[in-house]
Amino acid sequence: APDWRQKRAYCGTVYVPKGTQVLLLFVDLPRDSRLRLAAVRLSPITSGRALVQTGWAALRQQPLSVARLQRAAERLFGALLQGGISGTAREMLPWGGGVATVGDYRAWIEEYERLLPQDEARILATIQALPQPPRFSIVMPTYNSRSSLLRQAVASVQQQKYPHWELCIADDASTDKGTQATLAELAEADPRIRLKMRRSNGHISLASNSALALARYEWVVLLDHDDRLSPLALFYAAMEVATHPQTQVIYSDEDKMDMHDNRMGPYFKPDFDPDLLHGQNMFSHLGIYRTELMRRLGGFRRGYEGSQDHDLALRATEQLRPDQIRHIPHILYHWRLSPESASNDCEAKPYARINGAKAVRDQLARLGVKARVHIDAETGVYRVTYPLPEVLPTVTVVIPTRDQGKLLRQCIDSLRTITDYAAIDLVVVNNQSSEAETLEYFNELRSTGAARIVDYPKAFNFSAVCNLGAAQAQGSADDGLLLFLNNDVEIFQGDWLKAMVRQALRSDVGVVGAKLIYPDGRVQHAGVICGIGGIAAHAHVDFEMNSRGYFDRNIIAHQYSAVTGACLMMRRQTFAQLGGFDEDFPTAYNDLDLCLRTRAAGLKVMFEPQAILIHHESVSRGSDLTGANRKRLAGDAEKFYARYRAVVEADPCYNPNLTLYSGSFTVDTPRHAGYRIEANQ
Repeated sequence: APDWRQKRAYCGTVYVPKGTQVLLLFVDLPRDSRLRLAAVRLSPITSGRALVQTGWAALRQQPLSVARLQRAAERLFGALLQGGISGTAREMLPWGGGVATVGDYRAWIEEYERLLPQDEARILATIQALPQPPRFSIVMPTYNSRSSLLRQAVASVQQQKYPHWELCIADDASTDKGTQATLAELAEADPRIRLKMRRSNGHISLASNSALALARYEWVVLLDHDDRLSPLALFYAAMEVATHPQTQVIYSDEDKMDMHDNRMGPYFKPDFDPDLLHGQNMFSHLGIYRTELMRRLGGFRRGYEGSQDHDLALRATEQLRPDQIRHIPHILYHWRLSPESASNDCEAKPYARINGAKAVRDQLARLGVKARVHIDAETGVYRVTYPLPEVLPTVTVVIPTRDQGKLLRQCIDSLRTITDYAAIDLVVVNNQSSEAETLEYFNELRSTGAARIVDYPKAFNFSAVCNLGAAQAQGSADDGLLLFLNNDVEIFQGDWLKAMVRQALRSDVGVVGAKLIYPDGRVQHAGVICGIGGIAAHAHVDFEMNSRGYFDRNIIAHQYSAVTGACLMMRRQTFAQLGGFDEDFPTAYNDLDLCLRTRAAGLKVMFEPQAILIHHESVSRGSDLTGANRKRLAGDAEKFYARYRAVVEADPCYNPNLTLYSGSFTVDTPRHAGYRIEANQ
C-alpha cells in the first residue's frame, strides 16, 4: 500500500493446478507490522472456467486494443490446437501468481519500478549520508547519431537520481551536420558534459578510448549513443560500491526499448559465470569498471569493433576474483531496438560476431587453454570445444536398477551400440531385483563380459547404491571418470559422451550434466534451479529440445548450481575427495547435495547442452509424489533446506526477479531488496 500506516484489506484470486500440495505466499511487510489471513476458500473448477475467469480479469485490468486482442486470440488458438483445453490451461494460466502481474512485463514495470515521493526522499537522504560518494564518468562514443535518440540518451543521464557524474562524449568525426550541432548544443548547455570532436574516423573502439581519456572520476560507465539509463542506474551502482568496496566491475540486468519507447525483452541475468560469458556477452549493459582497471587494460582494443565491450569484459574479469565482480539484479539499462542496432538483429553487424569469437579465442589462449571457438550458424552464440587427450580416459558408467529388464536392456544396448566412445567400463548395481527377465539379462551381461553386476541387497538408498557402484570402477583412479546413469535413460546420439568428457577433464570443473529430453522431444532437464517449487526444479522443462531457451541458456554450456543425477559425470578423484553421495539422502536431493558440495569446494557444475539423451522419467521407481515416496521426499527436502537454505532462497545461477513456480524463467514478484522495499523496512 502507498501508506503503510493505513490498515488495508486485500482480496485476490490465485489459480493453482490440481494436486498442488503447498501454496507459498510471499508478502512484503514493513518492520513491526502484522498480517492477518482472514479467509481462504478453495474451490475446484474446470480448466475452461479458469481460463474464462482469468481472461475476463485481465481484460478488465488493462486497456483494450485491436493489437492486444489479436495477439491474445493468436496465442489462445495456437494453444488450443496443440493441447486442447487442458493443454491451454497449462500454457496460459498464471498458476500460483494471480492475474495481474505474472508474465506481463508492462504490469511488472508499473508495479515494481514506479517511484513514490517517499522513495525519492529516501534516495536523496541515502545519497547525502554517503561519507565518500563514488563518482562516475559515463563514456559515450557517437557517430552520425540520430539527434532525437542522442538527446534522449543524454537526458537519461541528466535525469539520474544520483548527482555525482560527468558525461564524456567523443564524436568519431561525424559527417552529419545535425549530429554535430546537437552535440555542441548539449555540451554548451550542461557543464557536466565533456566533448571531444575527433578529426578522423577510427571506429567505435578508438572513439570510446577518446571518450575514456576525458574521464576524471574513479568509475567508468559505458553508454551507447541511442540507449537509455534507468533513473536509478547510478544510484544502485553507488550503493553497490559503498556496500562492497572490493568491487572492480559491475553489470546489471537490462531490457530492450523500441523506437516508440516501449520496453520489452527483459534479461534477468545470473551472477557472474565465465562460461556463459564465453557463449555470449552476458555483461553487455550496464557495464561499469574502475577507471584505473580500464586504463591498466589499455581501454578498448582496435580490431574488435562491434564486440569491443565483450573483449573488455573478458580481459577484465580474467584478472579479478569472483567477489570483485558484482551483479545488480535490477533493470538499469534500456537497449534501443533500431534498424541498425545489433540488439534488433545480430546480422545488422555481422563483423561483431566474428570479432566476439576472436575475443573469446584470445582469452582462452591467454589462459593457456587449448580449445576451438566457433560461431553457431543458426543462433550466433559462441561454442567452445575443449580438447580430448589422445588416450581417452576410462569412463565407469554406474547404472542402479531394480527389475525393469526391458528398460535396462534398452539403456545398455543404446549405450553400447550408439555411443562413440570406446573406453567404457560398465557397472550395474542390482537393488533386490526379482523378475525372471531381469535376472536372465544379468546372466547375459556377466557371460558376455559386457558389464559387471554388483548386488546391493538392502532397502533402497540411491546414494549408497551409487557409492557401491563407484567403488567398483576399474582403470586409473588418477584420470578416470564416473558417469552415474539412470536405467530409464536412452542414448540416441553418438557424440554425447565425448561432449561430457571434454567438460569433465577441465581442471576447474567438478560435475557435468547433460540435457535430458522426454520421448516426444521436449526438455526434461537442462540444469537445476534451487528454490523453484520450494526446494529445486529443472530449468526449461517442456521447451523444445533445440529451442534457444531463456536468452540462449538452453543451448550454451554454462554453470548451474546443480544438475540431475540421472546423467551426472565426475572425475573419480573429485568424487572420492568429496566423499561421494551423502547416504543421509536416500531417495532425493542426493545429486543436488553432491553438486552444491562440489561448488563449495571451488569447482564448477556444468550443463552441457551438446550431450542430449532421452529420459523415460521415473519409470522404474515411480513418482516421488505418491504414497511412501512422498513421505521420504518430504524428509529429504527438510534436510536439504536446512543445509542449503541460502542457495534455495537465492540461487546465484538464477535471478530474484524470475518465478519460483517453474523453470520457465518467467518474470515475477522480485525477491531482492528493491529500493521501495528498502525504503519501507
